[in-house]
Amino acid sequence: MAETIKASPIILHFEKNEHNLPLDQFVDNALSIKEIIRAFDEEFADGELKYDILVVPPRDGGFIETYLLVISVVGPFWGFICSPPGKAFIEGLTDHEPSYWLKKAGVGLKEYLLEESTKKPKTLQISQDKKPKNTVELVMNTDSLRGNRLEERNKEQIEQNKNAAAAVIVSQIAINFINKKPDQLMKVGLLKRKFRKAYKAKNKIFEGCLNNPNIKGLGFDYTQNFPIKQNQFLEHIVEIPEDNDEDEPDNWKVETKHIKVYSPNWRREGRKWQAITDNKKEVWFTIEDEQFWHLVKTKDIQPDINDSMMVQWAYPAESTSKSKLKVLRVLKYNGQDISVAMNEDELLKELNHYSHSKSNQSDLFN
Repeated sequence: MAETIKASPIILHFEKNEHNLPLDQFVDNALSIKEIIRAFDEEFADGELKYDILVVPPRDGGFIETYLLVISVVGPFWGFICSPPGKAFIEGLTDHEPSYWLKKAGVGLKEYLLEESTKKPKTLQISQDKKPKNTVELVMNTDSLRGNRLEERNKEQIEQNKNAAAAVIVSQIAINFINKKPDQLMKVGLLKRKFRKAYKAKNKIFEGCLNNPNIKGLGFDYTQNFPIKQNQFLEHIVEIPEDNDEDEPDNWKVETKHIKVYSPNWRREGRKWQAITDNKKEVWFTIEDEQFWHLVKTKDIQPDINDSMMVQWAYPAESTSKSKLKVLRVLKYNGQDISVAMNEDELLKELNHYSHSKSNQSDLFN
């Protein structure tokens, strides 16, 4: 097996004659890359990735900025990588499934990495001698200790491999976010309103290129291939929408749904939860159930990969957006009873005006 990559490079290669770059532009580029990674960390890993971005010495070329991304804790991001929506997103953005990048990372433990944490690490089986001797008890104890040590080392290696693989995938997400045009990014769900900070950081990189007439192109490796030319810099700069709260809708639809969560947000504030419904539709939502958040705080709800939820939620009656849902009550979480559904009076007080979504009507998912 090839040696596992411990860090993954993020390269900005500027096509120019001189081997120099203004200090402000160099610093802005570094901060922009950090901001892009932070945006994806908050969206897909609850901000729980632990990582460092290191600057390494330059190489020959127009001017090359090389950063090494080192991840020490992968957290919920691993569940996202292994989920069907996560795989689809990564393939859509990077043109390859996660398994391709795992191979690039030199990770060879398929049974762990592709079946994620649902598969327990292998443990050593200690065979007993059919004819016990005086030394058998001592040998068994020694073997047991050795087995425990090996199991711990095995677990540690699995975590290191996950971190290495995550570093490769996150670096590819960052590179492709910078490299691809805005319309390509929109197609994989990277909406400007949702990823304002990431787009703002990308704008800064290309604004720096536009303001430096000596830069003729931008590449993302050590070769002399510069896929983005000077006359294309402007195409990568987008207008950032205002971050204004939308008016509360006048009319709501209410329904009960069973969903599978693949990207939760245990901090309550910030980004929305992400899940898929029984008919494989992807949705984004907030949770307003105080009982649910109380149980989260007291740790009476234990999160897992692909958690199952039964919810009572509401969405604007006139909207077809799958991101304007709000969960009023979490009825069940992984089979555990959490809250009782709101009754008619409670719904009227909460929503002012609403109607129930009926099975024979077109709902949000049709």
